[in-house]
Parts: sequence; C-alpha cells; structure tokens
Amino acid sequence: HFSRIGFSPGLVVTEWWLTLYSRQFSPDLVGRLWDCFLLEGEPLLFRAALAICKYFAADLLEQPLEVCVRIFNQAGEKFTEKSFFEA
Repeated sequence: HFSRIGFSPGLVVTEWWLTLYSRQFSPDLVGRLWDCFLLEGEPLLFRAALAICKYFAADLLEQPLEVCVRIFNQAGEKFTEKSFFEA
C-alpha cells in the first residue's frame, strides 16, 4: 500500500531515529525505549517502528499519503507505555 500511494518511510522514520523517538512520544515511553535501546542496540529502532505500523495498520491501509503521514506524526498522542509495548 505504501508503495502505491508514494509513501517513503523516510518521511517519518528519520526523525524518530535521529531523536531516538524523544520528539514524538511521552517521557515515560521514551525512557523505556532508551533503556531497551541500551540493552538491544539498533534492532530496537526497527522493532519500535514496526510496532507503530502494526498498531495503526488498519487505519494506514485505508488512507491516502497525506493521512498516513498525519497518523505517523500524531502517533505519540495515541500511545501509553503499556499500549506501545503490547503492539
């Protein structure tokens, strides 16, 4: 679907990775992500991005490019620490 609508993961993932998710998510969630990052390293960055995609999959698969970008940019508003790690 992303290829069909012209969505490039770099539109959102680059900022997430460069800031280690700190601009997007709550301090509690970011602290937990950083703990996991220190233990697991780079693979956590990919797993976190995949968890976000999985959480929003139903919405993302039905939307055009602009809405998908908005969903990703507002992802931090939807997650608690618990819901993120359950995704």
